[in-house]
Amino acid sequence: MGDINGDGTVSISDAVDLQKYLLGMGKLANWKNADICQDGVIDAFDMVEMRRLIIKK
Repeated sequence: MGDINGDGTVSISDAVDLQKYLLGMGKLANWKNADICQDGVIDAFDMVEMRRLIIKK
């Protein structure tokens, strides 16, 4: 959950990929990992949860 770029860790690069996607400037390598809220929609709420995951590290 949260490892959008598939490098094995949740990091700021995953957050950047998600932000680019939300702004319509990129694609997601793994959309299932981007749906952090697990509600079937990738949106700003997933970005908030992504930031929480990174801060917990």
